[in-house]
Amino acid sequence: MQAANDAALAALQAKQAEMGRRLATLTLQQHALDEEAAKKKAPAEPAPGVALSLLGVPVRILGSFTLRYDYSVNSNLTESLTNGIQANWMLTRIRFGAEFGDTGPVTGGFRISSGETPNPTVPFVILSDAFRPAVFGVDQAWAAVRPFSDRERLQLVIGRMKNPFWRGSVGTVRTQMLWDDDVNPAGIALTGQIYKSKSRRFPFTVEDTVAYMQVNALVDNAFVGLTGTIGGAGDQLRFLSKYVDAAVTYYEWWNLNTGLSVPTAQPAQGYTSPQTPASAFLLSPGLQQTNSEVNYGPAGGTATGLLDSTYKILNPTAQVHVPFKRPALGDPDAYVIVDYVHNFLPNHDLTAQGNLMTPNATTCTSCTPVATTSTGAKGAPQLDNGVGVTVGTRLGDKAYQRSFHPLNVWVTYRYVQSDAALSTFADSDLGAGTGYHGFAFGANYRIFKNLMASAQYFDFMGYPLMENHVQRLFLDLMGDF
Repeated sequence: MQAANDAALAALQAKQAEMGRRLATLTLQQHALDEEAAKKKAPAEPAPGVALSLLGVPVRILGSFTLRYDYSVNSNLTESLTNGIQANWMLTRIRFGAEFGDTGPVTGGFRISSGETPNPTVPFVILSDAFRPAVFGVDQAWAAVRPFSDRERLQLVIGRMKNPFWRGSVGTVRTQMLWDDDVNPAGIALTGQIYKSKSRRFPFTVEDTVAYMQVNALVDNAFVGLTGTIGGAGDQLRFLSKYVDAAVTYYEWWNLNTGLSVPTAQPAQGYTSPQTPASAFLLSPGLQQTNSEVNYGPAGGTATGLLDSTYKILNPTAQVHVPFKRPALGDPDAYVIVDYVHNFLPNHDLTAQGNLMTPNATTCTSCTPVATTSTGAKGAPQLDNGVGVTVGTRLGDKAYQRSFHPLNVWVTYRYVQSDAALSTFADSDLGAGTGYHGFAFGANYRIFKNLMASAQYFDFMGYPLMENHVQRLFLDLMGDF
């Protein structure tokens, strides 16, 4: 009898244990369902702009006005014998645009902006120019085709577009070692989704973007020097997940010395070239010119060009971001972005730069003569690497339901050699192109939904020999809709 009771008791205990395991499983499933339901009920971050409808097509009107106080101190005891040269002024940036059909298979948009002339990386203009109107231009005009019901699977964009390459995804900070935030390439870009996982706990996506970009074209006429189309192509493979994002991008730029004109003379044959000395188009006044340069004309001449007419750049980028469950702080994110760039420039021989003229090696800006090449001429050093690190955090309530609104804080360090990137389109604030090393500190806060205050400080040793000490302070107040 006792044995039967013990067996019954053991059976009851086993059933109780099984019910406990099932209860634990159901509890976990219920928590997961509750979290998913809470996410669906939580208000999403409102899209910028004013939503309208035009003939049944969704239209979003966007605009912004930024007032900036810019203070700078420049010291270059080695190059220009200057120390503590101060400057300060008030600047402004005005933008207005619209985007159409944001949920359909065909979308498009345009935007006009102040500035960007002659420097495409600087949209800020002096606040008062004898009370004359600011000059505006179209800095975005694009159309996109997304043929599948899942709009993220494939997208083809044509025109003056938003930068199609991934440069970070947390908060308001993007890496600008190769691309200034204000540069919008012109051309065509195709983005395709290679794989998207179905896991809810660890979702990730693999994508690829390939793009062709045209910079400028000069007609092939006689006596105008090098002609052709300055262009570039890029291919970016990226991995995007909950905690880690990474991308490997390859860029190739060609015909960079287009516009270079070097007259020649052959007195013995009674021939003098009618060409006018002219520098390469990318070395025109107003553009960022911090790549290494060579004087292709006689000493003291004005015909300068880049060391190489083709840049082949590899750019791996990685971002680690860690979210924290702190509702009082707006569920903040901490992140680190690491950026590296290498330009596969050839081993330059300054006596062989095409059929223009033998360049004057002493005018190779930011170059120091190195070992003698096989031809007996001095070569140019390889200034073709760059590295950058950004550490930051995003916090605050993006839905504006609490008094603590979105706040971003970050610090960036970069060491970028002169030919690591095409300086024309690189960061205009930290380094003003390439050939620098130094820090940037920044913070911005949304005072109201349509009003943001920002402060940024830059301290770097700049071009041409990383001996030009530059300190800049930006204080911004931006209203947008």
